[in-house]
Amino acid sequence: MATIDRDFSSWVVRLQDSDPAVRRLAVIDIADENDCDLITGLLPGIAKDADPDVRTLVAQVFEECLCADTVSALLGLLNDQEPRVREAAATTLAELKDPALANLLLLKLTESDVFACQAVLRALRELKVDQALGPALHLLNAADPGVRREAAALLGYLKAAQALTPLTLLVCDDPDPEVRRIAAGCLGYGPGNQVAAALMSALTDRSWVVREAAATTLGRMKWDGAAEPLARALEDEYWQVRLQAARALGLMRDRTAVGVLCRALTHDISNLRKEAVLALAAIGDPGALEALGALAHDPDADVRKLARLAVTKIVASGGAPQGI
Repeated sequence: MATIDRDFSSWVVRLQDSDPAVRRLAVIDIADENDCDLITGLLPGIAKDADPDVRTLVAQVFEECLCADTVSALLGLLNDQEPRVREAAATTLAELKDPALANLLLLKLTESDVFACQAVLRALRELKVDQALGPALHLLNAADPGVRREAAALLGYLKAAQALTPLTLLVCDDPDPEVRRIAAGCLGYGPGNQVAAALMSALTDRSWVVREAAATTLGRMKWDGAAEPLARALEDEYWQVRLQAARALGLMRDRTAVGVLCRALTHDISNLRKEAVLALAAIGDPGALEALGALAHDPDADVRKLARLAVTKIVASGGAPQGI
């Protein structure tokens, strides 16, 4: 293990111990020293340790000493063969939140394998630099679905208008359901007919996680034209989709959804019943009072409590009272 001018022999002995637990403890002690000369002299060797637990620790503990050697080691660990090491390095680089790292990370995109590329894209999210837009858009066409997922997620963080059309195409056409799900979740920042049409189409996607994400995003957008397809989504075979559809209709305050929300009050899943109650309370239509009153004997105490609060709210706003 190389050293510089200082004598690091005692550290080298610990870092070459046959027990990886001893080596991990040495890494922690070196990080606690917060001595850039010490780290510069030892880090290149530590980052190549044979034990992935040691390398993961290296990726996690040196963020307090930000120097060229630290950054270089972290960038190198983005190409590590172990996913957890790459993930730890990407997380640390992201937590540094140093815009000066952006160019180094972008350069890494051009020389890395697909797994390192995913890690780099994750690291770029927190930096939110405009320079990442072009590469992220390009990587939406990558052959590897994991790269496309991370590129779409990065674009969601950047919230650039140029990304809206490519993201809507992913929602509709990508063969990977996780890519479609992430793209659907990223579109909430973009009002417009094209975005809304893609999300409403995604409410009938063959994958329930995509349908769930589409319902969630439409709720954030509060797009008026989405009320009818969201009401249909309340009949989805997956209760998770129904829950998000109910929440979205509540956020939209859409009175046309009162009937279908009232039907959801009898669903077997208590979380869905709660969400329907909350949506009806938000809408505030007196037409829901009878159905809410019927929840007085619901087996779930939280549902009963929320129903009482919903009735109180609706009555206070001018609705005719019904006993609960």
